[in-house]
Amino acid sequence: MPLHAQYGVVTSPIALEQGANYLARIGQNDPEELGRALDRIEQLFMVESAGGDYEPVVIVLHGPEVAVFQRQNYHQFKHIVDRAARLSAFNVVDIRVCETRLDVLGGAVDALVPFIGTVPYGPAEIERLTGAGYLHF
Repeated sequence: MPLHAQYGVVTSPIALEQGANYLARIGQNDPEELGRALDRIEQLFMVESAGGDYEPVVIVLHGPEVAVFQRQNYHQFKHIVDRAARLSAFNVVDIRVCETRLDVLGGAVDALVPFIGTVPYGPAEIERLTGAGYLHF
């Protein structure tokens, strides 16, 4: 069953499809929206689906929320970064940030926290993953 989401965060209970790949969409480019998405992902994949065989949910960030994962901003966004790090360690999320946006923010790839991956251009990565059959979460 396909997921239906408003602003990229699932708002009603769903059943996860075994073997499906999921792409979380962060539509408002807001750190708190990212935090809510991580909360929902944690609920679904670490509580409701414990023991299931799932690929990590991919999150591609390409707006100002990229700054959340710059080391210099850790103390400001500690609650989000720590949750993302934990979910990444459990292979529940795969967070990728846009190198183009990072450059606009004046940051370098090596200034990101270590568990974050990068892509050259976020919107193109979202399009690629959608074309590859990822379900929007």
